[in-house]
Amino acid sequence: MSIQSNTALTSEQVKEHVEEAFAWKLEVFLHSLLIVLDAYLDKRLVRTFLKSIAGILCFRNFKQGLYLSELGAYLGEPSSCAAGTKRISRLFHSLKWGKEIIEEFLWERADQRLCELETQGKLALCIWDGSVIEKPESDHTEGMCAVTSSKAARLRKQRKGVFNPPGGKPITVLGMEWTGILLLGMHGIPLVVTMCWWSRKGERAPTGREVEKRLRWKVMMRWGKRVIHVFDRG
Repeated sequence: MSIQSNTALTSEQVKEHVEEAFAWKLEVFLHSLLIVLDAYLDKRLVRTFLKSIAGILCFRNFKQGLYLSELGAYLGEPSSCAAGTKRISRLFHSLKWGKEIIEEFLWERADQRLCELETQGKLALCIWDGSVIEKPESDHTEGMCAVTSSKAARLRKQRKGVFNPPGGKPITVLGMEWTGILLLGMHGIPLVVTMCWWSRKGERAPTGREVEKRLRWKVMMRWGKRVIHVFDRG
């Protein structure tokens, strides 16, 4: 009986050690952004922001969503998920910050990376990419529009023992369009410059070309001919 207790205690200690190591590495990774947010938000909201990111990374995956109440339970005790949910709500509804702060932070970090590449005499590439975020089971989420499902196209491929009629119209589901820009050299880790989620639905809904045009104008005004642009087949 005592051996089992010691084993359980050791496993719990290992689990706590792993969680502390992960939290420390995440805080180091987000340190620059946390400093920026600290200038706008209360320290308690900054801690809520950090813990929310940790919760999303731990419990969110491609096949499993994450309810707000589940994320709130991660911030505190599972029995007090309502309190954690309220803390997240305060963070989201705070008028002292917005997505513009994070967007500008990403651009400034990209400016620094570009200067480093130029100082080292390396070529700077600006990679443009676009895709969609599929939300096939969402009915009331704001901003959803019809997007072509790549997952449905993969499921319709011919495989041994399965027959699907060839051709046919592409399958569409609810989702959002996505346009992103990466900055990188010939070697090293790519750096996210910006990510834009947009919808084709609504009276003033933009087209993909209009979104790319706005982003190209911003890149040209900021970097001029200092980077080489690389586009995908679209």
